[in-house]
Amino acid sequence: MNRLNEQSIEETPVEGMTRYKAERSPKRPESSAGFAVLFILCGTISLLVVFWPFFGSHFDKTAGDAADGRLQLSLLQHWVKVFRHQAPVASPNFFYPQKGVLGYTDTFLGLALPHALFRSLGVGPFLAVQFATMLAVALGFVAMYLLMRGGLRFPRSTALIGSTLFIISNMYYIYVVHAYILVSVTTAPVLFLLIGKYWEQNEAKPAKATAYLSAAALLLALTFYTSYYIAWFVVLCSATVAVFYLACRVFVVHNESPLSQTLKDAWQQRWSLISAGVVFLVSMVPFFALYLPVLHRTGKRNLGETLLYLPRPVGVFDVGKNNLVWGRVSARIEDWVIPGGLHEHPVGWPLLTVVVFLVTSFYCGAQLLRLRRDRNPRSARMLCLVSAIALTCLTLSTAGMRLGSHAPVWWLLTKFVPGAAAIRIPQRIDLVLNIGVVIVCMFGFEILRKKLAVYGSAAFLLLVLLAGGLGIEQLNTMATHLLSRKEESATFANVPPPPKSCSSFYISNWSPNELGMLQFQTSAVWIAQRYNIPTLNGTSSWYPPGWDLMDIPRGHVSERAIKWAKQNAVSDGLCALDLASDVWKPAAVAGAEEASATFAEPVPGQVTDSGFESGDLGYWTPFLSAHATIAMPEAHSGTRSMAELDGEGSFYQDVPGLQPGHRYRVTAWVSASAGADAGAYIAVYDLGANVATFSATVHPDQKWQMLSHAVTVSDKGVVRIHLFRTKGTGTIYWDDVRIQPDPGNDSNNLPN
Repeated sequence: MNRLNEQSIEETPVEGMTRYKAERSPKRPESSAGFAVLFILCGTISLLVVFWPFFGSHFDKTAGDAADGRLQLSLLQHWVKVFRHQAPVASPNFFYPQKGVLGYTDTFLGLALPHALFRSLGVGPFLAVQFATMLAVALGFVAMYLLMRGGLRFPRSTALIGSTLFIISNMYYIYVVHAYILVSVTTAPVLFLLIGKYWEQNEAKPAKATAYLSAAALLLALTFYTSYYIAWFVVLCSATVAVFYLACRVFVVHNESPLSQTLKDAWQQRWSLISAGVVFLVSMVPFFALYLPVLHRTGKRNLGETLLYLPRPVGVFDVGKNNLVWGRVSARIEDWVIPGGLHEHPVGWPLLTVVVFLVTSFYCGAQLLRLRRDRNPRSARMLCLVSAIALTCLTLSTAGMRLGSHAPVWWLLTKFVPGAAAIRIPQRIDLVLNIGVVIVCMFGFEILRKKLAVYGSAAFLLLVLLAGGLGIEQLNTMATHLLSRKEESATFANVPPPPKSCSSFYISNWSPNELGMLQFQTSAVWIAQRYNIPTLNGTSSWYPPGWDLMDIPRGHVSERAIKWAKQNAVSDGLCALDLASDVWKPAAVAGAEEASATFAEPVPGQVTDSGFESGDLGYWTPFLSAHATIAMPEAHSGTRSMAELDGEGSFYQDVPGLQPGHRYRVTAWVSASAGADAGAYIAVYDLGANVATFSATVHPDQKWQMLSHAVTVSDKGVVRIHLFRTKGTGTIYWDDVRIQPDPGNDSNNLPN
């Protein structure tokens, strides 16, 4: 970046844009050693902030959730098999028998490479993805420091503050739950650093400069394979910065000489640019071969679908309700920022960060006007660059916003910029723009530091408070590490290998909500990788034409699956897996049982399928490591009950339609198998108050007894009823679960 920084910040005539004179003097060895320790300490603290749930859980909880997290793990395991020549690259074994289904989602390749390396060293799949993510974030910390220190010529203290703020950014912490996206964003500074190295070397060492630019082209291609959204946003933002930079240069010098000089430079460097372009295009050939057929089959995103994920402009301040400083403000924003509630993770900026960014942006604008008025454009390149970055952030952040029922900026992009129509969640552009926001904020921080230098220690304290405030407001406690290695192992440990007669399978369970069905899909994908058996289930941001195993009416899971299998001529050897009982059955048998079952319909204010007479656990969701099935003829009434076979955990159901402020009593009948020593209790979680209460714990015998617990319902009128089995041996049976108004006193146990 020598052309952008021919004159250092110190040499710029703008007041407050000078560097320390000490930066030019030789560094003392002890000073360099002390800073190295400080650098390592800041990097370590940054990793601890981002990944504290992992360390706090004694390395048990890893980034991700039971939906996208399992899909990510499954695709990473697919890549491990690909690298071992055990699977075709483009066709992981879900959405069977569709080919090329890797093109329905991101390939995660940039995360898959370090993940496979850790797997080859004997690390388990969960820890491997965690370590790979941490490695990428650490690389991003170093790259951001080198970019700000070398390419942008910031003093090392300012560069260190900036790289720390970059890594611990509130929005990046939230996106740990999508590790492949976080990996793509935090390694983006490496791309800009390589481009900066190219500009530094293109005259003195053209061959070396070409190598840097070609490496940047390869990294950009890898980013496209890892996360298309992030790569596309990087290209868009970089191009916009370049346009604004040239515009600022033209504005300052009063003529078009910067444009002609840019064209002249491009012509002189044409072979380097052509070489890097060829490297990029060749690297992208598999990308186009994978995704263009899928785009042809599925079509583009429509603007109506995209609007669901676009917040109103005030969403720029939404940092999530778990932010330590601004959480309450964000909670109010989230109540009305999108009709019907948020559909995606918030990616706004904390208020102090926004203020520092805006003040710095206005300052840069004022200085550009001064330079134009004084007709002294010398040394304006750095100022023009920071101004261009600020203008890019201010302009493109509007692409992720909606105005009423319209999104004019995003509509323009989808009409005129190739690739935009494939993006469903435009607001993720803020993840890339945040790189620019940090740079602009640190530019303003450096200006302030120089202006306050004459005030001594008092000024230093003010700068420390500002840096501390910028850091503290990034802190967030949102649950991002939702995959427990122990719980996931327990959940799938009891799933036996499929019988030899099964050549493909689907999950026969049903859930009344989309999230529950999504978790069944990802469970199937994970089991398919584990046992190397293809599954009809699957999930991604696109679905194959005619595939409809996600949104299924109650009682039609097997019907839909068998229909898909027949349409694709894979009915022979098709099996159904019941995750409640961990039993494999031929699809025809599972379909007949499902067709003959009687299904309860949900009624507000009542427990659905309270006696388990429907014959399955479709309305009950497993929690932690409990495993259950339907038991016959053990029952308190009717012919069926729920049998929690093993594991510590519960099955739960949400009951809406209750009267806020009213008192209700939850009752359930419980018994146990002979000799059982496991305990049982009811937990009631109020979704509005975010509070859980518990009944007494009993150790039942073979005789049925009633458990009871009373609660007062909060303003949302929804409670979640958990039927818990504690540690121990034997089977716990549950039946006749009820919730009824209760004006009386709480009594944890009523007589039989």
